[in-house]
Amino acid sequence: DGSPDRLALAAGLTEVSVLDYEEGSFLNLVAHVNYPEDDGIVQIEELGLNVAADGVVVVGAKIEAIMDRRADRTSLDLLSRVLADVYMDSAKMLHDLCSPLQAQILDVVYAGDALNRRPFLVLLAA
Repeated sequence: DGSPDRLALAAGLTEVSVLDYEEGSFLNLVAHVNYPEDDGIVQIEELGLNVAADGVVVVGAKIEAIMDRRADRTSLDLLSRVLADVYMDSAKMLHDLCSPLQAQILDVVYAGDALNRRPFLVLLAA
């Protein structure tokens, strides 16, 4: 809106903040994701990430609603769509945060297909 105390992020940008880290051990991040979505989809996405030194990445998100359903009344097929979206967004974001050397190593290890490496997905629901 042009006011000096506001910053509008263009679609495709993500704001990442470091919450905590221990050099050589882990890194905790929070990300406000603003990747473009299809027409008619409104998505407010904030992810917490823990990246361990051994390469394990844990992503957390609190789901309040999916489409027209509250989180306590959603279906597994809607939840699986969100899970796939969270995986793709977090993988792209982490790839963008890698140094050129790290990205090159990932491309060598995954034969040029680092963004499509097979994850292990675990869903915890309360």
